[in-house]
Formats: sequence, C-alpha cells, structure tokens
Amino acid sequence: MAVPPAPDTTSPATTVSVQPGGLGGGDAVYLETPPGAVLLVRWTERDGQLQGVFTVTETAATAAGTTTRSMRFTGLLDHQHLTLTLDQALGSTTTLTGSVRGSQLLLTVPQGDGQLVDAPFAASSVSDYNTAVAGLADQGHRAADAAATATAAAQASAAAAAADALASAAAASAAAAAAAEKAREDQVVSSAGDRVGTAIGAVNAADQTLKGLDPTLSTELADERTARTTVDTDYAAARTISQHCTATTGGDLGTAQGQVSSDVGAVDSAQGAVESAAPTVNDAADAVTSAVTDARSALTDLVNAQHQYPASAGQVETGAKKAVDAATGPAATRAQAATAAVTKALAEAKTLDDSAHTVDSKAGQLTSC
Repeated sequence: MAVPPAPDTTSPATTVSVQPGGLGGGDAVYLETPPGAVLLVRWTERDGQLQGVFTVTETAATAAGTTTRSMRFTGLLDHQHLTLTLDQALGSTTTLTGSVRGSQLLLTVPQGDGQLVDAPFAASSVSDYNTAVAGLADQGHRAADAAATATAAAQASAAAAAADALASAAAASAAAAAAAEKAREDQVVSSAGDRVGTAIGAVNAADQTLKGLDPTLSTELADERTARTTVDTDYAAARTISQHCTATTGGDLGTAQGQVSSDVGAVDSAQGAVESAAPTVNDAADAVTSAVTDARSALTDLVNAQHQYPASAGQVETGAKKAVDAATGPAATRAQAATAAVTKALAEAKTLDDSAHTVDSKAGQLTSC
C-alpha cells in the first residue's frame, strides 16, 4: 500500500511511549502491518478536532534495522467520517478521507498508479506498535546477516580466482567507494532541501497566526475612537446646559457632567484593551521574523550544498529559492508593518485617553447660569 510522500521528519525507528485511547476525547491509536512495514495513525480528538501523527516504519533499504517517517496532521471527525490533512515538504499538504467503523479505521489512500485503496487499520495500543516495530527490525537484521554471509562466500570465491579476477575485484571496490560517496553527497543535499521545506512551513504557520491577530488591534483602537467621540458629544451637551440654563434646555448639568466622566471611563477601558492586545501582536510579529530568519538560513545551506555537490543537486526542488522568497518576503513585510502598527496604535490610544481626560476636566469646571 502506498503512503503519502515527503514526510516532514525521517529518523531511525524508535518506540513510542504515549498511552492509547479512543474516540470521544483523548488519544486514538490505529495500526496496520503490510509486508515490510508498520503503519501507525495516532491522534488526539477534542470536540471533533483532530491533531496527530501518521507514522510509517519500514525495513531499511540498504542496512539492517528500520527507518521511520512521520507526518503531522490535523483533521475533522464528524460521527464516523473523518478527514485528515497531512503536512508535506515545502509547505504542501495531502488530504485523506476515511471512516471509523467499530474498532476499525478505513483510510482511502492514493496509490502510485492513481487508484484509491481503502486501507484497514485496527484499533490497537502503543505496545502493539512497539512490538510490531521490534519484529520488523528483527526481519531486517536477519536479511542483513544473510546478505553478509553471501558476501563472505563471494569474497572467498573471488580470492581463489586468477589475477584478472583480482583486478576486477579492485575495480568493483573502487566503484563501490564512489557509489558510497555519491550516496553521502545525495543525503547532504536532500537533508538541506528537507530543512528548507520545514522552515517554509514554520514561516507560513507563524504568518497565519499574525494574520489572525491583525483585526484585533484595529478593532480595539476603533472602539476607543468611538468612545472618544462620545466624550466630545456629551461635553458639548453639558456646555449647552451650562450656557443656556437648566430651565431652558431641559437638562441637568450635574447629570451631564457625570455622563462625560462615564464616557471617559469607557475611553480608559478601550485604551486598556489596546495595550493588552499590543504585546500579543508584537510576539506574533517576532515569531514571524524568527521563522523568516531560519528559512533564509536553511536556503543558504541548501545553495552551499548544491555548489559543493553539483552532481547530487538534481534531486532537490529547483524552485526552493522561489518558494522561500514567496513565503518570507510577504511575511517579513507583514511582521514589520504589524510592529509599526502597534507602536502607532499605542501612541494614538494614549493621545485619545489624555485628551478625553482634558475634556473631563473642562466639563467639571462648567457651572450653570
């Protein structure tokens, strides 16, 4: 069964220690064991919102043991139906759909030929997963031992051959060394490319958080402006009472002065809301700036790796620089603008508050004729 490509992390297989759970809140653990692999779907569900990890452990292609790839996902659970959105390299995502039927999870997984296959996962435990991974590792070790035995036999046979066979063995050894060096170079370039993809994802995530906060500061400041306008309106009414006498205007000066003071209190409260929102926006902008720095550093490492190993650079996405520029350019500009907006909003909020208190003082000095 094919699984989504380009996970965000790759590492030697390790055991998992999180405890299993079920639906209705908490953790859920599902397991499938096709030939040569162990697939684990683990999530935490809160009110239909899922967060989890899709883990693929396979026998290593070139050595004993296993390798593990993990893809983080978010998802939605609606009764028995679910949708999972898996994070991929360079900020892309893959969406899987499925259903939970009793103790079985069915995921619809795309295959290499474009067909869709329902893959059954059984409700399991973390202990079951660790046991299956240990068994898979044993298979890898046995295969490696068999390969080592075959290699030893081949070497013994080659040692008994004539001088021309020895020359051939030397040539084969040199070719193997060259291949090993090529593989190492490939890994350096590939790892640099993976880091770029992860860094772009971090920039996008931080930028989304900042975008979500953008309206907050503007709304709080708009509320203070409205409250400040009300101060002027009610002060004008109080001044009219003071100038034309209560009997003429039908109003009470003390009540009008109290209303102005109440309006100033609303301005004070609105200013407090602006000051409360400002640090959150600043923190979000700082997070974007940090993520942008990391992404550009990762791109530098990738470019250096490609220059050092040009023969291996073909496996890396040629659009990496464009992808980094597309993510970091707007995000950095947005972070700078947000920081400037915070400074401006705090200054305006203070000016509005100070002027409101000035009007309140003037209102308190009004006297009725």
